[in-house]
Amino acid sequence: MENRDTNSIEKVIYIKGKLKLLSPLLVGNGEKEFTNNDLIKDTNGNSFIPGTSIAGSVRNHIKEILNEMQESIDILFGGEKAGSNQSLLYFYDSTLTKKGTISMRDGIAVNNFTKVADTKEYAKYDYQILERDNEFDFRLELCLRNSLKAKEKDILKILSIIISELGKGNIYVGAKKNRGLGDIKLIDTEILKFDFDKSETKENLLKEFLEFSWDEEFSKVSKEAFESGNEFMDLVKKCENMNINTHIKVPLKVRDTIFIRNYIVKSTDVDAEQLNYNGRLIIPGTTWAGAIRHRMFIILYDLGLTEKQAKEKIEELFGHINKNKKAKASRIRFRDSIDSNKSKFINISRTKIDRFTGGACSKALFEERVAVNGDISLDIYIKDQKQWEMGLLILSIYDLMSGMLAIGGEASVGRGLVVAEDDFFIKKELILIDGQPLCKKDEEKYFKALKEEIGSCKSALGVF
Repeated sequence: MENRDTNSIEKVIYIKGKLKLLSPLLVGNGEKEFTNNDLIKDTNGNSFIPGTSIAGSVRNHIKEILNEMQESIDILFGGEKAGSNQSLLYFYDSTLTKKGTISMRDGIAVNNFTKVADTKEYAKYDYQILERDNEFDFRLELCLRNSLKAKEKDILKILSIIISELGKGNIYVGAKKNRGLGDIKLIDTEILKFDFDKSETKENLLKEFLEFSWDEEFSKVSKEAFESGNEFMDLVKKCENMNINTHIKVPLKVRDTIFIRNYIVKSTDVDAEQLNYNGRLIIPGTTWAGAIRHRMFIILYDLGLTEKQAKEKIEELFGHINKNKKAKASRIRFRDSIDSNKSKFINISRTKIDRFTGGACSKALFEERVAVNGDISLDIYIKDQKQWEMGLLILSIYDLMSGMLAIGGEASVGRGLVVAEDDFFIKKELILIDGQPLCKKDEEKYFKALKEEIGSCKSALGVF
């Protein structure tokens, strides 16, 4: 006969706090009422983050950084094989603490050569986002039973790393995570731990556990549960930063003007305006990704690769969806860039020109608001980076720094130049890789790897 005690609850841990949005969020509902991808909302019309989205993002991240603990991870989150246990974790839906601001952004599929919209269906699309700085309630529960006592140490270690990684902002949720969206950070964390294997306090803890409410202050529970939670929090604070991505950071400034269209114009005195947040210009991660991807493709093509080869090499890094709809996730992530509050906005009147006569079109005057100057930072994260990819990326960044690569709209009239601090001058020391300035030795190493990679591709074609 099975021992009834093997299924008894040994420990319960409650964790609550707030998830702060460091960048906009897109968690879609699968509907297209307002855009091609609308935000998921509750019955009151407020955006929220489903517990499934948080759990999925957390599990994927933990599996990437803890390769040696896959068995324990499967136990914690529940396995897929027959006979596996159900998840020990319960992620609650995260609801907004106050009504948030919803905006709209657009995307476009571009041709690799011309850098203009592709003609294929659905090349132009838009989607809703919840703006940054909003906060959500966060609640997580762990229920550990006696049958898994042998795995207790590993399970608690993984849980502490999860809370640590959320607190360090290393986990992203929702769609377009690799293009600047879904950057969350856990703040105001509180932890309660009910430890029922201590016979001297078991009766009192059991009573508190049965009467537990998320709405009450954690500090009002018994001394044992509160102090035990603080001990676990100390374990969380001792966790190292587990981020495995290579971080490239480049300080840049807007040379003259920039125009990345905001399709929800709040002002009635202009027809279009630069994308901004609280009066500070924004360069979306999608804009950075599109510009850098296009330039990397052109560099490979100019160095002798065929169009097919160049595309395949780019897709190794940026991901793809092939004809069979089998997706490959991007290994490169671009954060949204927000101005350090030095940019200004001016209105410019323009007239549409008739291509045949060269004169102004009738009733074609329009007003647009563009951003002037401003200091920004380009932040790129690469997972499992290869040296030749770093060489190709650095060449593209050099084109940005020297004013050879414009971003955003109306580049043909001089907009979108974001250059190095020294203005049209390449200074490799400004490029920080994991906090260290790019040195000549590393630059040569990356460029040598790129040369060898291109040489191997040419050899495959019989080109010497």
